[in-house]
Amino acid sequence: MLHAPVLYSQQNSFTTTGTQEIVTTSASGIKMQAVPSKFALQVSGLNSSGTTQAASAWNVALEGSLDGYNWTAIQTHVSGTNADGVVVWGGSNFYEVNYIRLHCISLTLGSAAKILVTALGVD
Repeated sequence: MLHAPVLYSQQNSFTTTGTQEIVTTSASGIKMQAVPSKFALQVSGLNSSGTTQAASAWNVALEGSLDGYNWTAIQTHVSGTNADGVVVWGGSNFYEVNYIRLHCISLTLGSAAKILVTALGVD
């Protein structure tokens, strides 16, 4: 089985809404050698001991931008549609972007202490 090279990988935890580190794909601050075209997104809730505990509700997006100011969702992971821990894959569209970030749009933790969001980009 052939595997596509991983071009982008990012993991952040959220305890509230907001955005995390912006990853630059352009020549002005290269962190990637090439721009990924297919993306995966996973959201997993954790309790204060670090073991699995699904959050009550979440809406998380992997977003892309050309200018670093205007953002568009590339992939979303939403409770009620996507279960805790499930990997959501995209790839039917090609996304040529200069910047990538994780955005926690809404979050209700419930019994969870935080959510761990993992994103992956491949060619």
